[in-house]
Formats: sequence, C-alpha cells, structure tokens
Amino acid sequence: MGALRIPPTQRIWRPDTFFLNAISCATSDALLTLTSNGTLTWSRHMTCTFHTDFDLRQFPFDSQTLSLQRLSYAYTANELIVQLANSCFLPDPMDNFENSLWTLQAAECSASNFLFRVGQTEYSQIQARLKVKRLFQNYIVKMIMPMFIIVFLSTLTFWIDASSPPARIGGTVTLGKREQSSWETKYRAGGKSILDYLSSFTH
Repeated sequence: MGALRIPPTQRIWRPDTFFLNAISCATSDALLTLTSNGTLTWSRHMTCTFHTDFDLRQFPFDSQTLSLQRLSYAYTANELIVQLANSCFLPDPMDNFENSLWTLQAAECSASNFLFRVGQTEYSQIQARLKVKRLFQNYIVKMIMPMFIIVFLSTLTFWIDASSPPARIGGTVTLGKREQSSWETKYRAGGKSILDYLSSFTH
C-alpha cells in the first residue's frame, strides 16, 4: 500500500498555522495522508480574502506586490520550523494569468522568521509574493479620454454668443461635474495619483 487516507477527525497533532494578513478564510475540505515512508501530509482547501498595502501614486499605471504570510500561532521558531516544499504551488506568469483589471508579472516564495514585537520570540513563516500590474487600457477609455474630451468641449463655451446665457450655463455645469469627478477620484485613492495630476493639467 503506497498511501493511507486518514479521517481528519482523528486525534493527530497538526501544526497550528494561519495566514497573518487574512481577513477571512473558509475551509471546504481537509485530507490526511500517511505514506509508506512515514510521511504524514495534511492538506486543506481554503478560500481566503487578504489585505495588503497599495501604493497608488502611479495609478492607473501602477504595479503592486501582494503578500501572503503563513506562520504558526502557538509554536515559536524554537519549537516549529515551517519549511518550503519542493514547489510553492504559485501561478506561473508564463501561463498568462490575468483578469480584467490585473496581470501577473512574477511570483516567488521564501521562508524566514517573523517577529511580532521587539523582545519577543521569533516565529517561523513562509511568505509568498505576487507582483501584479494594473491593466490601464480600461481607465484610458473610460476615464482619461472622456476627461480630455469634456475639457475640449467645455472650451467651446467661450465661442458661444454672450447673449445666449442658457448655452453658457450648460458649459458651466459640465465644468462643475468634471471638478466633482476629479475630487471623488482623489478621495478614493487617499492622495494624489497620476490621474489626479492629469485632471489638474486639464483645468
């Protein structure tokens, strides 16, 4: 017999590991496998939502690094060492892994020690880093180009006869909407981005 499947409800010691930067995780199934050489493999299928810091100063032409940290909660590095397997099971950028907003550029993983607070004992961890690049074509078509078109059309109000107030008021309303859209973009990004500078350039 090459391998033996063990019900996960059995009382077998398992490392108390968790994702440090996960907001929520759901486990759908688990499997314990005992091979003929005495190796016990514990595998779980998990769906998690993670949080990471974004640098939006180059938005929408930015690249971001998504980090995943897996370490033990109860055992320090002196008691439990988390090591990498032969493969990190990370997506390969050569497989054109992308969606409508991002494309994967690089993926790597490493093992190191993590320190929660200065003076405390270190914990062994595995960290995976995914570098993704934003697909900016959608923002050019839906945000940047309309911004320049609106500004161009708003300049035509200066050629309207001064004796026609309704037409000039319509142009003023258009400028007001453009200002509001620029402010909302800055508010969502939490600071100035390239898109904000483009908006200022068109004022």
